Amino acid sequence: MRHFYPQATDAEAAEFAFLSSSNPRLQALALSRKRPIDEMLRELGPTPSTVDRAIGELLQNAIDRLKDRIGHVESMQIDLICQALAVLRPLVPISVLAQISGTPESAVRSFAFDLGRPLLVKGSSLHFLDEPAETWFRERFKPNAANLATFLQRLRPLAASSAYVASTLPQLLLAAGLIDELVELTLSEDGLPTSNPLERRDVEIQRLTFALKACLQRGQYAAAAKLALKTGGESAGEVRQTRLIQDNTDLAAALLAPDRIDELVSRRTFGGSWMGAHHAYDAGLLSGRNEFLAEARSRLRMALDWLFAWARRPAKEREDERVDDADRAELAMAQLLAWGPEEAARFLSRWKPRHIALPASKRLARRLLDLGRYEQLDALATHGAKDTWLMLGLVAEACRVGHALPAEPVARLMRALADPRVQFKELAQWDSRWDVLDAVTAAISEALRVLPREDAAWAEILRRYPERVNDFASPCFMNLLGKPGCSGRRLSPLRVG
Repeated sequence: MRHFYPQATDAEAAEFAFLSSSNPRLQALALSRKRPIDEMLRELGPTPSTVDRAIGELLQNAIDRLKDRIGHVESMQIDLICQALAVLRPLVPISVLAQISGTPESAVRSFAFDLGRPLLVKGSSLHFLDEPAETWFRERFKPNAANLATFLQRLRPLAASSAYVASTLPQLLLAAGLIDELVELTLSEDGLPTSNPLERRDVEIQRLTFALKACLQRGQYAAAAKLALKTGGESAGEVRQTRLIQDNTDLAAALLAPDRIDELVSRRTFGGSWMGAHHAYDAGLLSGRNEFLAEARSRLRMALDWLFAWARRPAKEREDERVDDADRAELAMAQLLAWGPEEAARFLSRWKPRHIALPASKRLARRLLDLGRYEQLDALATHGAKDTWLMLGLVAEACRVGHALPAEPVARLMRALADPRVQFKELAQWDSRWDVLDAVTAAISEALRVLPREDAAWAEILRRYPERVNDFASPCFMNLLGKPGCSGRRLSPLRVG
């Protein structure tokens, strides 16, 4: 209490604890109002009440004060905002609240800031911090059946432009008892998003789910059976879609709307084989948008905490929860976007055995190239130049699309490959050895682009990696340098690999 009221006495602190029933949520809400200490205690008293009732009274007083400061028209708009918060599901887009209430988005933000706790402005949406406060809003402002129909009239026109509204509408139609309209809407193509197929599928599944519930409630089992079959097919498609998004969070971040990204993260849509993996993919998706970078860093920190906890476990226990190349690439991509290339390179370089960095860095480089982020790839190569395995992965993908990496990290990689002490003995699988040959060939191709020619030295490098290609590596390399070899054919670096 003295943190907010430095002059508070022990007697006032004891009274505060008594009137708030020592409930931290109620205390936080009362203190967040920033009222004079006597007025704050008066609002809590004169006797302790239930937590729900006390929170309700504080919120009602705050809303009444907001209405008193403004005119009659604005007071009606506040009622519409509160009604929307009571009806719509969490993470309500501010743009939707503005359109429903007929106010600018800045006015909705001002309302949220003036009300303070328990409302939180999160990016471009609002959500509740405390469950008792959310419950109070629903009990106080949720419209009855007649008023809900009026509210739906305001909401329906927004379904065509907002995937959030389109996915919320079926639930509200079911709550309003408009079963026939819900079923008709489900069987039609009306109101489905047309610009984004990912959002379209999500909205369609929401419609099917609530229409199926409605048919079962009314005993329309024949219609329910048809809807169940369609729902099963769409649900299977959603599973594949979710997997597609999880495998390509960088592209999804550029394609999906901010409220859709927020919703995917809040649902805990993603997962993995190790505890805390969903935080890694949440961070990967959020880090692709500048407005979510702060939250992405928080999610990434949680993912790394879980990862380090996994790494400290005995090797036998780690067998049940494996971290694969996709997980490492996702974490590296999130660190690159959230904290910069130096942190991403350091993360990939810390894995043991060292060759783990090769497939993960290839995945990361492929993502950056797909997005056209060549500068970030060059920066990653500059900061990861000391790690041979990391550089091999980067040059393999850069060569595939014809991108020239900076000369200094490529020169450092070639010096490492020319060192006789570098044998790559960690790779035992035959397929992995061929991956190394492809990467070494790509490194030489990159060197041909950005470094002075050293044909003899580079030919010797190619002869050494791996041992299984000693029979034909030299003539093929001669062909790569533009000399006769490999039956006189000119082969590309990828063909040589």
